[in-house]
Amino acid sequence: MKNDNIKVRGHIGTWYVIDTKTYFGSTLYLLEHETYGDETSGVIIDEESNLIVDDVWNGFLDYEESPIYEVSKVLDMVITQDEYEQVCKDWKAFSQNPSSYISLVVAMVKYDIEERRLQNAKQCSSNTAD
Repeated sequence: MKNDNIKVRGHIGTWYVIDTKTYFGSTLYLLEHETYGDETSGVIIDEESNLIVDDVWNGFLDYEESPIYEVSKVLDMVITQDEYEQVCKDWKAFSQNPSSYISLVVAMVKYDIEERRLQNAKQCSSNTAD
C-alpha cells in the first residue's frame, strides 16, 4: 500500500495515510484528503483499497462504532481465518451497497452458528451412545 496519492472509489481527489491499524487479521488505513486535510472527513480503506468507512471524523473509533465492525467481530468469533479472508475478498463485490453486504454476512453467520450447533449436537449424542 502506498502512503500518498491514493484514489478512493466514490470520492474526489487523492488521499494519504495518516494511521494504520490491524483488526481481525486485516490492516486498515485511515486516510486524509491531500487537498483539504483535516478540514474534511476522512475515510478508512482496507489493504485492497476497498472503502470500509467514509465520513470519518474520529479516526478508527468511527470504524469501531460501525455496523461493519460488529459484523467483523462476530465473524472473527465464529469462522476460521480462511473463511474470514474469503468474506473480505467478497467485500469488493458488495462495496457499492454495504447494507446488502451486512445482510448477507448476518445470514452467513446465522447459518454457520446453526451448522456448528447441529455438529455439536451430533457429537454429544454420539458421545452419550458410547
